[in-house]
Parts: sequence; structure tokens; C-alpha cells
Amino acid sequence: MSAPCVLVPRRSWPGHRFPAWAVAALRAAGAHVVDHEGARPRRWDATLLPAVLPAGAPPARGRTGQVIALLDAPPRPGDGLLRGADVVATSAALAAAWEGEEDARVVRPAVLPGTAAADAGPVMRVASVAPLHWSGGHEHAVAAVAALIRDGTRAELCVAGDGPARESILFTAFDLGIERAVSIAGGSEREAVQAADAVVVAAVEDRAWTGLLHAFACTVPAVASDLPTARELDGAQLVPPRDPAALAAALSALAGDPGLRAGLAARGRRAAVTDVEACGRALLGALAG
Repeated sequence: MSAPCVLVPRRSWPGHRFPAWAVAALRAAGAHVVDHEGARPRRWDATLLPAVLPAGAPPARGRTGQVIALLDAPPRPGDGLLRGADVVATSAALAAAWEGEEDARVVRPAVLPGTAAADAGPVMRVASVAPLHWSGGHEHAVAAVAALIRDGTRAELCVAGDGPARESILFTAFDLGIERAVSIAGGSEREAVQAADAVVVAAVEDRAWTGLLHAFACTVPAVASDLPTARELDGAQLVPPRDPAALAAALSALAGDPGLRAGLAARGRRAAVTDVEACGRALLGALAG
């Protein structure tokens, strides 16, 4: 049987949600993936689209092949939803939130294992990893690092990626007087994770938090908002959402206790999903119905 061809049209995905992990997994499983807006194949076997449709997204009607809907964000009243497709959810919590004609199957994102950078010294390097979108809660991470600095901990924050919340994050850092300690890196979440002493996912809405999975795979301790998907992954220290004080307390404890950092990092590594090929095969399982 020839390798299946899967189309992942970028213009159908908001920039902060394009599923690069799914593209990598499908390719690892032997699929041919077209993930750009250039020349398309004359025929393809499946199209991967978001189950929760962004405003202005083109409908799936008229496309060649099967449609796989990736549920990576919770549906809310008023959202456009992709109907009549095979739905793959990135967590059991998100699958439970889906109210479609068919149940959603669960495929947890997988990322490659990695190694964190060596401890650089007295400055605690914190990476805030989530899309630069209001749901990522980066402003709460900025406020937590500001609290650490006020309490005498030398700390700096790197926010990975790009997106619509970029200016809001920078303004929060300026407003709290720590703009020199906060940077927004244009690189990948993985690069930010590997350079960090601790990873923060200060999310305010449940989503597919691949940055958290990168922290687990790279053995970097992680602190995350207590949301269903993070709870399900069971590899991070959980704090209440929208609570910078609780986040700062968790980071302060990690900064002062190497043993605590090592223990939390080991817990995350046990929770890591790193078989990217198996993840791709599970995604392709939707093609078989």
C-alpha cells in the first residue's frame, strides 16, 4: 500500500495553533504531508483541519479524500464546529467536551526526547511556553517572575513563539518594571524549554499544551495551571489558574531546592510521550475509520 497523503492547509489554522507536532508525527509514520500553501498534489487521502474552526475558515466541503478534525481546544458556544469528520482529540478531557455525531478518539501529542542545558548559575531561567494568545496566560507568568525578583530571586523569563498577545505581554513586563528580565524569543517552544531551569504553562483555558510535553521530554521541571489536560498528563506541579502569587511560590520553591527540581523533572519525564512514530500511526488510524 502506498503512503497516504495528508493535506494540512496552513490557512485553515490560526498561526498559534498550527499542529506542527501532528505534521512531524504523520511524517514519522510514513505519510506524505503537504503542510504549506504552495503546489498541492492532484489527489490526497485526508485533510487535517481544526475541529473548532477559526473565523473565516474555509469549509471542508468539496475537498478530496477524508477529513480528520483535530480537537486541540475546547469548543465554546458560538464556535464554528467541523461536522461530519473523524474527530481526534489531544486529551481525554477535550474528547469529553466534544458533542458531535461520533465520539472523538484520543491521540496524545508526542515529542522527541531531549536534554536540558546545564545549570547556568545564579539566575533562574524560566520559560513560558504556550501560544502567544490570551489563553496562554503569559501575563500571569510575567507577574510571577516580577514577584520573584521583588523577593530577591534573580530570575529572567523567556516567552517562546509569536502571536496576537505579543504586545500585551511586553506591556505587562514594562508595567511591572521588569522589561529587561523578559524576552520573547522567535524560536520554537523546544529551544526555550531546553535553555530553561523551569517551564511555566500559566494557561487560563484548556488546550493541547505541547510546550508542557517538551518540558517533560527534556527533563525540565514544569509548573502548570490546574486545568483538565495538565491534570491528565500528571507530570507538572499544578497551581490555580490566574494566580500569579501561587505560581511565584512554586517557582521560588524550585529555585531554592535542587532536589525538588530534580524530582519534579523526573516525574515529568515519566509522563512524557516520545514515540512520535506511534503517535503518527494513531493519527493515521482515523483513515481506517
